[in-house]
Amino acid sequence: MSNVATLLARAKQIHGSEGWVSLVRRGFTFVLHQLYEYRTYYLTEYKMENSRRLNEADLMPRIRDLSFKAVNGNREADELEAEGYEFRSYATNFDARRALDMGAIAFCVFAGRQLAAMGWAALTQQAFNSLNERPIKIDFSNRDAFIGAIWTSPKYRRMGLRTYRTFKLRQYLLDRGIVMTRGPIAKDNIPALMGLAKIDITIYGEGRYLKILWWKSWKEIPLT
Repeated sequence: MSNVATLLARAKQIHGSEGWVSLVRRGFTFVLHQLYEYRTYYLTEYKMENSRRLNEADLMPRIRDLSFKAVNGNREADELEAEGYEFRSYATNFDARRALDMGAIAFCVFAGRQLAAMGWAALTQQAFNSLNERPIKIDFSNRDAFIGAIWTSPKYRRMGLRTYRTFKLRQYLLDRGIVMTRGPIAKDNIPALMGLAKIDITIYGEGRYLKILWWKSWKEIPLT
């Protein structure tokens, strides 16, 4: 999908789920960020063995007909769509088809057939590059993985879906031999930090992203 088509699809998705006000606000922010952007992030990591201590029942949101699905490749995505699950209707800020072709995995939580929450994981550098995320340092050769590109439907926010999806995602990766997951969380994303605190993440550093026109800079600062 071209960049223009991706942007139009994303705008349509935001308008449909959040309304005109949110679309205009996000559009203004997007245009501003094309000129200048500075954001700081917590760099987080999670030892997968910790997932064994968690009880899924304690993290299950009180939402009817909830189901979790891991999507490996476009064939599985097409099969989901054929079964009536809304998957491709959600537009990411990257080419989701290409990301799936490159090996990235989409983790989806559905309420009935409606997409309620989504997150992505990359187990290789190639898959990571396809997600258009901050260039956080990850040792994929050491069985580490990236998780990010997180989204929750406005209809289901503040209901514990982020925590539940992250638990299921990590459970899936643990079964496939992943030792550690890493990902950045914007410092001003308080709901995300509060939710993930329930799953015992560790903040090991700070990431600073600066963009001025076409020039970009990323710096990681370890915690002392």
